[in-house]
Amino acid sequence: MTLQNRLDNLYPRADDIPEQFRAGPAIEQREYLVNGELRQWQGPLAPVLSPVSLKTDAGLESVVLGSTPLNLARCVRRRRMDLARAQIEGLVHGLVHPGLGRAGAPAGRNPARAA
Repeated sequence: MTLQNRLDNLYPRADDIPEQFRAGPAIEQREYLVNGELRQWQGPLAPVLSPVSLKTDAGLESVVLGSTPLNLARCVRRRRMDLARAQIEGLVHGLVHPGLGRAGAPAGRNPARAA
């Protein structure tokens, strides 16, 4: 077998992969967790690509596994703001004592920051 033949056979076509090993339908992940609550991501999504490429008539193509929020940094900033709002809400409703962390926690020890 020549080097060119080996390279030509290196990448399979989708039909060459047994059914039980093929990637399923793409999963679109729009939910993210904030303060124990699932939120819906309304922003743009980024594709999640498999490291496996398939041979097609147009050449090699990556397998799309799904998508996730595009701007994760923005999502993290939004989550931090939501957590800060939850902390303030806890202060207002007496669920959190300033300087103590959660109500009843000893001074200087915040159970939310367990080491």
